[in-house]
Formats: sequence, structure tokens, C-alpha cells
Amino acid sequence: MRKESSRIFESSVIEIITRCKWWMVPTVWGPVVVWCQVKAMEQGLPTSALPVALLVGFIFWTFLERNQLHYVIHGFHLKHPMDADRLVFPPVHTAAIAMIWKLMEFVLTPTWMPSIFGGALFGYICYDLTHYFLHLGIAFTDYLYKLKVSVDATFKLVLTLNLLICTTSTTVEPCKTLTKR
Repeated sequence: MRKESSRIFESSVIEIITRCKWWMVPTVWGPVVVWCQVKAMEQGLPTSALPVALLVGFIFWTFLERNQLHYVIHGFHLKHPMDADRLVFPPVHTAAIAMIWKLMEFVLTPTWMPSIFGGALFGYICYDLTHYFLHLGIAFTDYLYKLKVSVDATFKLVLTLNLLICTTSTTVEPCKTLTKR
């Protein structure tokens, strides 16, 4: 079931930059992934090493995405889990990921860094598109159906925890928005 986007913010500017169509993620970040690979080759990374660097970056994104920061930046979606315009992270906010570029420059060599960063961005693209599909896509295999059921079960657990926190808190006002769907 797909619901229309709910208004979350009074400011129209903030409201607009918290919405994102699913196709914007690969459109904005796909070319950056390619540019990163070209940059790495210009820095001297052999073409044969590109798949390794991409895989390392992909794995890096997986660990980055699963930390507590995930739950902080995922707040819009948890508030409105079936809002098609808030299932993927808007590129305006994702630009903060560019800070990772600077951190990687301190740890990795200039030859490997762009390709690994591109792999992390590719991991982000895959994650966001998979996430969108699991919420609003149609499961056409048993495996995809099981994944969708797992996402639904996770959402029900988060909602239950939110309700539990709200019923035990001293203020009720913030809890009203947490439980709206």
C-alpha cells in the first residue's frame, strides 16, 4: 500500500529537501561512482584492481550503514515508512557523505582511495534501491517475499518499541508524531 507524502516541516524549503524520488539516487551518485573509478586509474590504480577496491568500498558502506548513525539519518523514514518520497535518502543530505572522502584521504593512498570511496557510494546506491523495493516493490519470488515480510516485522518491532517508550515517558506530545503512519 502506497501512501501520499505527509508534511513534516513547517518550512517549505526543509520539506522539499527531505523528499526524494527513488531514481534520484542512482542518477546523482552513479556518475560519481564512475568518476571515482576514472580518478583512481588516473592516480595509477591498475584496472585489474578496480573490482577489489569497489568490493572493499562496498563492504565499508555495509559497516557504515549498520552503525547507530543509520538510525539517526533514517528518522524521516521511520516516521513515515510507506512514504514513497522518503524511503531513500535525499542527495542534498547524502552530500554529507563527502566528509568520508576527507577521512579516507588520511587512511588510504591516493591511488586506492577514489575507487574505494566509489565502492562505498555504489553500496549506498544498492542499499537505497533495495530498501525502496522492499517497502514498495512487488515480491515476484519467494525469497523477495520473505525479505519483505522481514522488513514488515522489523517495522512492527520499531513501532512497538516507540509506543512502549511513549507510554512510559512523561510527555505525550512527541510520541503522537512517532506513531503516526
